Amino acid sequence: MEIQIKKDASGFPNDRFSPINWNWHAIMQLCAGHRLTVETKYLFSDQYNCAPIVIETVNRWIGDYHDQMGDHMYHIRKDSDLQNAVRSLTTTGIRVMDRDVDYIVDDERIGKQKCNWCGETSIEIDNPVCPKCKRSYYLKSFVNAYFVKYPNGWKKGMVK
Repeated sequence: MEIQIKKDASGFPNDRFSPINWNWHAIMQLCAGHRLTVETKYLFSDQYNCAPIVIETVNRWIGDYHDQMGDHMYHIRKDSDLQNAVRSLTTTGIRVMDRDVDYIVDDERIGKQKCNWCGETSIEIDNPVCPKCKRSYYLKSFVNAYFVKYPNGWKKGMVK
């Protein structure tokens, strides 16, 4: 499963009351327009845990970013933001929200459900009981997840 990051992804909060996390902004600026691999052990309906990225790839992205933005890199505020972004991308991976994703390749959530009691996510849709905790009340399908409903992303003129 892979996600394509929007070319204009900023990582900025959607509301005007949340503080801006400049480290996160730097990460999203570097990832903008690139495809990331999603770790599928734990699946969510509105966010994606991405696997760590090879340092050579991140260094190439930094070079591309320099070419696009010029030497001053005005979008990434300071070097420490860039260093933190590189550290996050190459060691732990990152979590990306739906708002920064353009589309998904090979979405593994289709036909599956999640147990909101124990967190198990690879439960087939026709299974009435969670195999891990043996509960049924807490099962929730990924059917209403945004990209499960709209696999190619939101297109202008579509009705929600």
